[in-house]
Amino acid sequence: MKENSISMWLLRFARQQPLYLMIAAGASGIIWAITGEAPSLPVTLIYSFVCGNFTMLALENVHVPCSWRAASWSWLIYLILLLVISPVAVTVATLLVFIFVPPRWSRRRRGLPSGIFF
Repeated sequence: MKENSISMWLLRFARQQPLYLMIAAGASGIIWAITGEAPSLPVTLIYSFVCGNFTMLALENVHVPCSWRAASWSWLIYLILLLVISPVAVTVATLLVFIFVPPRWSRRRRGLPSGIFF
């Protein structure tokens, strides 16, 4: 398959997925180290892929006319956009987790599902 037959957007999208997989593995390791209990793999993968892809797609499609400003202003604008987009991404990921992965109830945590850490 030639690179010209695949759109550049789809190619860039596919190249970012291993990064999100590594982030999910790191998050699982940190949660496991902190709690002593292995986190749910599907939950961690859903959060990592949905939050990463949603955030990157949203930031790529927002065209900020800040090329005439200094680099520090560009960072500030994208930081503000990230702070606005992140809660939406987490809400969408949480909704998908509750739809596709029913919560497990742990004896150690009374009233909290042990599959959801974020």
